[in-house]
Amino acid sequence: WVQLTQDLEGGALVIWFEDDLPRAAELRDTYGEVQWRAMFGKYRALDGVMIARRIKLVVPREDHTVKIHLDEIDVNPEIDANSFTFVVPDGTAVVELDPPPRGASPR
Repeated sequence: WVQLTQDLEGGALVIWFEDDLPRAAELRDTYGEVQWRAMFGKYRALDGVMIARRIKLVVPREDHTVKIHLDEIDVNPEIDANSFTFVVPDGTAVVELDPPPRGASPR
């Protein structure tokens, strides 16, 4: 395996590669403690792109683990622009959580 380490403000990002594919990654704090770890496996070529179909995310400090299994994958599918438009349902009140920046026009 090849290990790459990128020093960051407040820690480091470490990524391990095997056969030119990322197999694991960790974010470590300034003391070297793992904040989160991701592991990637079961790669498959789809439309010329290697995709990890098994992903495991671990947050050791919180004892949380998430396993993701991807079975049906579409690479770069056409997505309707309306998919990114949010329409407030009738009868629903809009609540602004943060005030808009000074000089910004209201929505």
